[in-house]
Amino acid sequence: METVLIAANPKSGSKSRFELVTELEHRIGSLGYRCEVITQLDELERRAQILYGDRELRAVVAAGGDGTISAVAQRTPSDVPLRILPLGSENLLANYLSISRKPIDCAEAVHRNQIRQMDGMDVGGRLAFVMASVGFDAEVVRRVHQSRKSHITRWAYRYSALAAWILYGWPAFSIRIHHVENNVVQTFEGTSRWCFVFNVPRYATGLSLLPDSDPSDGLLNVGYFERSGRIRGIFQYLQVLRGNHRSKKHWRDCLGSEVQLCNCQKGKAPQFQYDGDWGGVLPVSIRILARRLKLVI
Repeated sequence: METVLIAANPKSGSKSRFELVTELEHRIGSLGYRCEVITQLDELERRAQILYGDRELRAVVAAGGDGTISAVAQRTPSDVPLRILPLGSENLLANYLSISRKPIDCAEAVHRNQIRQMDGMDVGGRLAFVMASVGFDAEVVRRVHQSRKSHITRWAYRYSALAAWILYGWPAFSIRIHHVENNVVQTFEGTSRWCFVFNVPRYATGLSLLPDSDPSDGLLNVGYFERSGRIRGIFQYLQVLRGNHRSKKHWRDCLGSEVQLCNCQKGKAPQFQYDGDWGGVLPVSIRILARRLKLVI
């Protein structure tokens, strides 16, 4: 009998949603599969390796937000199908793919086993699928991460954004983008105070910075503001809301296969985040991982 592992993040979303996980476990079992619910990543990795080696692992379900998807995919064999049960605060990847939160839809998708291959990103040795950023929003993510005790609410982000807006110093950092085309490597260099690297054209609160990002083209979409700050950043945010930021003086964007970001001034190094999880401080290298995710849709 094939087994489906449900990797459930008990801290995803604004409140506990384990009733949906329990319902999913029941529905998968009713379709004739053995089902195991796992809440620890180390245990997930161990069980996935055993079942994969015995050829008994049908799929893994990541029950959580975008960060849960990345963490689960990093700990399971790359050719094992992964399905999303979106239980996070934003669920950017699931929303982009129109993946339902209903357990019955998730169970039936696992049974059909229809697969879509997607690119991933290596962010300093960690796996991501949606986007990464350096600057103000990464500082907000850091503050939320360090004060987190249980489920994250939108108010936690709002409070952290206000605190960061008052205290953040908007340090500059260097950007080096490598793009391979027709076996020729092109390199673009610059400096920035706010940078975004997209694999999927989605960002929190519905913002659209690089809407032409394609998670199956084997490329990263990189966009950044060369200059920003506490006041200028407000206008830049409004420009993004209006969708005219790409025509503004201090905005740059291009395609690449690898992005290197480094601190270029003395003092506190900028923070970076990936798929809504805090990554740490610069330097960091981000590179594309073509067709990394085998996603059940």
